[in-house]
Amino acid sequence: MSPEQSRSRCDHGRDAGLSTLTEDLEPEGAWPSYIALAAIGYVIYGLGAAGPYLRTQLGLSDAEVGLHSTALAIGLVVAGTVAAGLGRRFGEPAVRGSAIAATGLALPILAATPSLPATLAASLLIGLGAGTLLGHVNATLGAPGGRLQISVPERAVLLRKQIESRDFAFQRFSFGMYAPLDGDVPAPRWPDGIEPRSFRPGEEQAVYDVHEETFSEHPDHTRITFEDWRHWAFAEPFDPELWTVALAEDELQRIVFCRPEWGGDSEVGWISVIGVRRPWRGRGLGLALLQHTFRQLRDRSKKRVGLGVDAENANGVRLYERAGMHVEQRRLLYEKQAR
Repeated sequence: MSPEQSRSRCDHGRDAGLSTLTEDLEPEGAWPSYIALAAIGYVIYGLGAAGPYLRTQLGLSDAEVGLHSTALAIGLVVAGTVAAGLGRRFGEPAVRGSAIAATGLALPILAATPSLPATLAASLLIGLGAGTLLGHVNATLGAPGGRLQISVPERAVLLRKQIESRDFAFQRFSFGMYAPLDGDVPAPRWPDGIEPRSFRPGEEQAVYDVHEETFSEHPDHTRITFEDWRHWAFAEPFDPELWTVALAEDELQRIVFCRPEWGGDSEVGWISVIGVRRPWRGRGLGLALLQHTFRQLRDRSKKRVGLGVDAENANGVRLYERAGMHVEQRRLLYEKQAR
């Protein structure tokens, strides 16, 4: 990965929380499992991102907010223990349907019920539902020709033990890096020949091509179709003014995708993708694009900006630190080879 590349691991099922990479042979029932995997990643990470909301709306302490992660982990452990037996007794479709229903019931309770016992119960339900679905996904996708990956917060000790009990092996860390936007943000200094501007309708294919090219060197990169990319890239919250492209001689050289909120927190802007083509690496374009994006978010009254980066991308981490960002979160990436 280049010094000026990063991808948020928690923006979507493909990038965040959980992702599946298959090679030559796709097991039967794979696509429903991919959808379930993406949903699990979104829900599990979303619970972590709901911490500031719970702290503000319910007046909870840090310890009380942490109890929600504990309830989630307990639900995952219980589901891992009993789901297989329930599937044999009542049938896999019925158990999976109940898991989906439990998760669907828990989400509005978590979002709309101003009560600590209710939100803890909702977190437990999410763990039960996600753990049950995870067991099904693990069985379906653990077929020859593929591998499974899952990332979990470092502080989620019980969740990590549950993952490790399913024969997932630790691979590496990723960082969540943030910067405050309440002070002066330096004006960007653009390299000669670069024209920065916002994304324009009709440039989707060109942006997709740059995205795929700039991430092709990452060891976990799996090429996706243009249609799948559109589905992810234009998912809400989407604001084309926060997509910045940099051109040289009328050709795209650099892209930045930024979302106007993160995990329901409207005070945080999230940089989902940063990619620069090889000829423009190491010329200061990355720092300029970051500073440009920071100023955009500050002008929209955002308090902070964040992104995700592979911990082994030392050059990228240094770049983000130069821009004023620092590591606040660590996640562990686990992997399981197909049988």
